[in-house]
Amino acid sequence: MKRKHNPTKRLITQSKIAVANLALKMRLSTHEKGVDVINIKTGKPEPIGQSVAVALDKTAFKWAVLLIVYAKESNGKEKTITKWQRLQAEYRHSDLTDWLRGEHQEMIDTCKAEVIDAGWIALPTPQKFVDDAKEDALIDLLVSYV
Repeated sequence: MKRKHNPTKRLITQSKIAVANLALKMRLSTHEKGVDVINIKTGKPEPIGQSVAVALDKTAFKWAVLLIVYAKESNGKEKTITKWQRLQAEYRHSDLTDWLRGEHQEMIDTCKAEVIDAGWIALPTPQKFVDDAKEDALIDLLVSYV
């Protein structure tokens, strides 16, 4: 017996393939440009084609997000505050906006130093790591991209 066509399952599969190895990044100091799409293996910007745009608009992902706040202490020393969060539920890109804004504001409010800049980088299809060392290496790599 022939299986029935499932357009939703096909869209999800195509979306995961379209955004594999991609991340979205935004920095408040350059937010006029909007959100950039980068390749997480090379760190270079990627053009947003139709398949990536459709994937981010129509498909929900279990995102992994790195929030970053850059601050300057009173003694002139600069510091970077980071927060790594793997979301348990699936969200569309457009649904992350309020969550990101709230998390960033909380980080800024608790920072005792002068905030210079802030940003975030989000992976729609993060790898599942079994050890913390590999995940820490990914976080260090992502901090260098923002």
